[in-house]
Amino acid sequence: RVHGAQYIAGINPATIQRCTDIAIVDQKLKLDADRIEAIETFLKSKQEQKEECDLESMVNLGRIYMSDLSHLSKCLPKDRVFYPCVVLFYTYYSRNRPKCLMPLAIYLGRDDRQENQFYTPPVAEENQLCWLYAKMCALNADANSHIFETFLGNCYAALEPIIIAWPLV
Repeated sequence: RVHGAQYIAGINPATIQRCTDIAIVDQKLKLDADRIEAIETFLKSKQEQKEECDLESMVNLGRIYMSDLSHLSKCLPKDRVFYPCVVLFYTYYSRNRPKCLMPLAIYLGRDDRQENQFYTPPVAEENQLCWLYAKMCALNADANSHIFETFLGNCYAALEPIIIAWPLV
């Protein structure tokens, strides 16, 4: 619950977009049958029985959101430990709580050769540390995206030459 709130109220909330097509989700997360099953198992454990719990119906209902930071893999050296990521969120409804944005899956990695690059929230308690590590890598990628693109690219690289040249005009 806090992870989704950190994305919305954090430094780079414009990276989150509503998913309108299951093909885009499939392409970005490289979904196979095991990954879809892991996502839907988690959704079934959290949702009420009367709601649709498969990924395609959640996308059609407009309840799936994605933050795609995979483009960062092109600008970073290969010898650094940094994981560009794609984070999938869903809106969680409950009678006791207001609707909130919850992480559903995190895809880490630069290429397809890495193992353990797809994470879903653990239904049991044994994989809590792996899920926590994936969330930390995702927030780190979000902060680096803000520093490189928004702060450095849009502010300094774009505006500083104009500010320096302004007194000369």
